[in-house]
Amino acid sequence: MASKTMVQEWEDAIDYQKVKDWGAVRRMSLMVNTIEEMTCSSKCSELTTLLLQDNHYLKNLSGEVIQHMQKLVVLDLSSNLNISGLPDRISELNSLQYLDLSDTRVEQLPVGDVNLVKELQLLEHLQVLTIDVSSELGLQQILGDQRLMNCIYRLHIHDFQEKPFNLSLLVSMENLRELRVTSMHVSY
Repeated sequence: MASKTMVQEWEDAIDYQKVKDWGAVRRMSLMVNTIEEMTCSSKCSELTTLLLQDNHYLKNLSGEVIQHMQKLVVLDLSSNLNISGLPDRISELNSLQYLDLSDTRVEQLPVGDVNLVKELQLLEHLQVLTIDVSSELGLQQILGDQRLMNCIYRLHIHDFQEKPFNLSLLVSMENLRELRVTSMHVSY
């Protein structure tokens, strides 16, 4: 019987593409590797969990990869400092419930750019979101959507330089379990 879980951690060179039976893989952990680009064919369509933490060379997941992962429930991209935007077509992950973007560069929500929030809003089944935010406008965009706001489990707010930030705005976040505030002026 083929293994349904692939775990490969702490390897300098991993060739996950040599997996013979992608159809059998349900959960994949490729944490702390030197992956630069993740590729996947239609054969990885049964994947429900993808853990890619600490792949410091990984820059993004392509839309081509995402389109083949329609059953994906858990996606952890945390601690990938080269990831600066959401993967293309992430809103097509209809089954996604857990998304960890902490300690990535996705924390930036540029002025006038509501695409990140729109993409996150399209993830209808999302239940847990961890994210870093470095602008008050970005935080307001996220807090402006009640469902999205209630998905946030861990929030890192940092580098607000415009004016003091009022922490009482976060009181209504039902599922917030961890709040980290750094390098900013705070009022309460």
